[in-house]
Amino acid sequence: MDEATEAEVLLLKAWKKYRVALNRVQDQQQYPDVIEWPVAPA
Repeated sequence: MDEATEAEVLLLKAWKKYRVALNRVQDQQQYPDVIEWPVAPA
């Protein structure tokens, strides 16, 4: 990733965290009655 800017690296990390959060939706305490969807990076 030597070609990516610092901003691009940070955005990539944010998207990776978002994907992990999506995968953990079913682990939420009130799932499936109440789902708190993660907010996608801008």
